Amino acid sequence: MPARPIHGVLIFVLVVLYVLLRDLRAVLVVLFAVCLADLYTIGAMGGMGMAVNVINNVLPTLIFVIGVSDGIHLTVRYRD
Repeated sequence: MPARPIHGVLIFVLVVLYVLLRDLRAVLVVLFAVCLADLYTIGAMGGMGMAVNVINNVLPTLIFVIGVSDGIHLTVRYRD
């Protein structure tokens, strides 16, 4: 089975988060919050019966990217 691009991206995000935050617990908290937001969004879209289109397809990725960057920002600010 060939490796999917998403695996490479997740590993890259994990490595970058660990390098920036230098704490495994902080990395897991950031990723947990972002993944939970993605799951809630996808569940809400499914619960409302929204049809799949381009915007719905891109929305979880946008939430992930914005959530990770905000998580880094808030974690670093909290430590200061």
